[in-house]
Amino acid sequence: MEEKQRIPPKMESALIDGELEKISQAIAQSETISDTEFKKLQDKKAKTKTERHQERKALLKERYGIDVAPGLVEKDDRGW
Repeated sequence: MEEKQRIPPKMESALIDGELEKISQAIAQSETISDTEFKKLQDKKAKTKTERHQERKALLKERYGIDVAPGLVEKDDRGW
C-alpha cells in the first residue's frame, strides 16, 4: 500500500498562514459596499469570491466601526 506524502507540520502552518494573509489582504482591498448591497449579499445564496470578500469587509466594518485592514481581518479570524 502506497503511503501518502505529508507536508511537515511547520511547513503546513507556514503555508496556511501565507494563504490567510493573502485572503486578509483581498478582503481589506475589496470594494466597500453600501448597507443596502450588504443586506442583498447576506440574503444571496450563491456568491462569487469577490462578493464573499465584500460581504466580510462590510461585516467587519459594522462589527468594529473602523476601516478594515488586513490585520483586523487576521485578528478577527483568530477570535480577538
